[in-house]
Amino acid sequence: MHFKKECVDTTNDRIIVCQENKSRIAFLNEGQKEVSKIIIDGCQIQEGLRCDYLILEDDKENYIEL
Repeated sequence: MHFKKECVDTTNDRIIVCQENKSRIAFLNEGQKEVSKIIIDGCQIQEGLRCDYLILEDDKENYIEL
């Protein structure tokens, strides 16, 4: 899948945070690997069924709904 540039934040931060309104989740990136955090709802996808964020790390996909 091709992701819009403005929707992707690539980072190797030790803690990766996703938040929306009063909800928040943090992931520990102990190895400080390069991870892509994609804003899905309202950026990558505008309409239809969608989650809030997608976190991509190597071959792992984490779909986050806050």
